[in-house]
Amino acid sequence: MKRLIVSAKASQLFGDFLFVVSVSKEEDGKPVTKLKKEHFEIHYMASKNHASAYQRQVKSIKEKPSGVYVVQLENNPIQPNYFPGRFVFSVAVRKYYPVIGVAGERPQRPTKYDFGQTLATGELVD
Repeated sequence: MKRLIVSAKASQLFGDFLFVVSVSKEEDGKPVTKLKKEHFEIHYMASKNHASAYQRQVKSIKEKPSGVYVVQLENNPIQPNYFPGRFVFSVAVRKYYPVIGVAGERPQRPTKYDFGQTLATGELVD
């Protein structure tokens, strides 16, 4: 398991947030490419009236340029539109490695992965 360098910014998208996430390798600084939405985990952590982790589901990601991802979230059924203010999110990225299975046996879930995380803040304005 190796460490990934992850940095993220949250930007207002209507009544919710869009994330721009940069992912690079710690050992050489090269971009981590071809990640999919299942590699990203985003939690809403805090605001002026909220202080606990709530995982938001990733709707889609687009990579461009290499190693930079625009991450759009699914609508939040609990709170479809956020109120104006400052918000704190955690952003984690796990890059899984395929597990080589034994012929005739069911493959296991991958247990080896590279990992990185960061915090991102965003502000919603009227």
